[in-house]
Amino acid sequence: MEVEETGGPFPRPDAVALPPARPFRSPLDWLNFFLADVRGGLGPYVGVFLLTEQHWNQAEIGVVATVASIVGLTLQTPIGAFIDASRRKRAIIVAGLVMLSLSAMAIALAPRFSVVLTAQAVMGVAGDLFPPAVAAITLGILGTPGLAQRLGRNAAFDHAGNVSVALAAGWIGWAFSQTAVFLLVPLFSLIGGLVRAGDPLQRDKRRARAGSRRR
Repeated sequence: MEVEETGGPFPRPDAVALPPARPFRSPLDWLNFFLADVRGGLGPYVGVFLLTEQHWNQAEIGVVATVASIVGLTLQTPIGAFIDASRRKRAIIVAGLVMLSLSAMAIALAPRFSVVLTAQAVMGVAGDLFPPAVAAITLGILGTPGLAQRLGRNAAFDHAGNVSVALAAGWIGWAFSQTAVFLLVPLFSLIGGLVRAGDPLQRDKRRARAGSRRR
């Protein structure tokens, strides 16, 4: 077991024992996979739903999509700074999952312009929460050794999640209804929240704090 270095033959009584990084591998994999499923809020599918099912015109769809993009881009930097300063990064992920789930259900159940515009803006904010929060958790778990390789693995599972949700959305829309596709967001949010709450991911603060003392 790794113990904080103290410069002497014996560790200090308050030294932090660090768990090995490998047990975190699977929870981080699945966290990235399911966050990718919900992060985009089904992305371009919203436009298809509004055009074909709700008979919106392309100008209205363009407005809500543009607003969501502008909000997301504008808030990326302050949200990243907030997450970097926060000690409750896992709680931030859960908050983002709740925001995305409520927004997706709002679009499905009340597809009016004001509702969809607000929901898309909220989705843009929520989508900004996950990348810096997951990167910070990864850093807290591993420290700098092996971080680049782990971030690459995070990205691989993120892309796998994007492909899986696209396939699932296509099948559910064909087999059931286009409205039913929006249920994927709360479903994957629930699974992502359960993965986040898994015991291995709860131990990252000790490694992060020990790493900050070493620096």
